[in-house]
Amino acid sequence: MEGLKLDSPTSRRIRKPKATLDEILVYIWQVGMVSPLELANKFGYTYSGASVRLDTLKKYGRAINDRRGEWLVTKYGEKRLIYIGVKQ
Repeated sequence: MEGLKLDSPTSRRIRKPKATLDEILVYIWQVGMVSPLELANKFGYTYSGASVRLDTLKKYGRAINDRRGEWLVTKYGEKRLIYIGVKQ
């Protein structure tokens, strides 16, 4: 019996994340305001994938959707940017 080859279609593949939440937070801070579609185009996500990332940032208190489809960095998000060394 032969084992699975690593390049075979049935083997499990570990996907590298397209962007970390911190990278997304930095991008929102640099741009000022972002939509899920803009985030999807920038990092290669689907629209729903980008929405999930933004919702996760909202859950952590780092971003907020001020108006429908427009996401901003919160004060807590700015503290995170200071912590990771992006903002002074």
